[in-house]
Amino acid sequence: MLKALYLWILRWAASPYAMQALFLTSFVEASFFPAPPYLLLVPMVLATPRRGMAIAFCCTSGTVLGGAFGYFLGYAFWEQIGYPLTQFFGGGTRYEELRALFQEYDAWIILAGGLSPVPYKLFTLSAGAMHASFPIFMLSSILSRGIRFFAVAGLIMWGGEPLRRQIERHLTKIVLGFVLLVAIVLGVLVSWRPFLGGQG
Repeated sequence: MLKALYLWILRWAASPYAMQALFLTSFVEASFFPAPPYLLLVPMVLATPRRGMAIAFCCTSGTVLGGAFGYFLGYAFWEQIGYPLTQFFGGGTRYEELRALFQEYDAWIILAGGLSPVPYKLFTLSAGAMHASFPIFMLSSILSRGIRFFAVAGLIMWGGEPLRRQIERHLTKIVLGFVLLVAIVLGVLVSWRPFLGGQG
């Protein structure tokens, strides 16, 4: 079952519509919707490794532009849209902590936010609400998100066909390991919430 699903995903990842889907997924993930772009990025690079850098560029472009949209939502519609979204994703009750970080580091805090497991949209929405420097925000977004996506694509390209064979051979273990990793990360974020709010 897993193998059939994996092969279907690889075939779809090589389709003409994959880039558009990756861009859209990256855009909404950075602004208002939980849709991890890695779920498309990884199989797309596995399916067409020669296009790995183009795929990483598409993913980075989508998330940077999505981040800019999130900044706009926080800047112009914080009370109506930005704050409810940050509350929904767990960051509303620690708004003052984010405010202090932006006051001290301005939009450079996006460098840390873009590389951390904290939902990136919390930083993009909050940056707009704080009226953080937009040029610094964009530069920080390009650097942090670019590092993440180009590094992942580069590692997959470097692994090449042997990596793909290893993934197919150990697919069940990889999926179980990924689920376990997600559960651990969620557990850490729930118990340790410098940004994610709650009464920790």
